[in-house]
Amino acid sequence: MLLLEKRLNNTGAQIERLEVSKEEGRINIVYLIRGKKASVNELNRQLAMAEEVASFS
Repeated sequence: MLLLEKRLNNTGAQIERLEVSKEEGRINIVYLIRGKKASVNELNRQLAMAEEVASFS
């Protein structure tokens, strides 16, 4: 499991990795996220703070 996934799992949201691809030296990962609004908000906060994350939506 990726270190980032371990941190995201600690937010209380459920994450499921759907797809992984590599493009121009970057790894792109698509997740399905489920959880209460507070958990998803915390997950978004963690993603925004993660230096290894270039973008998310």
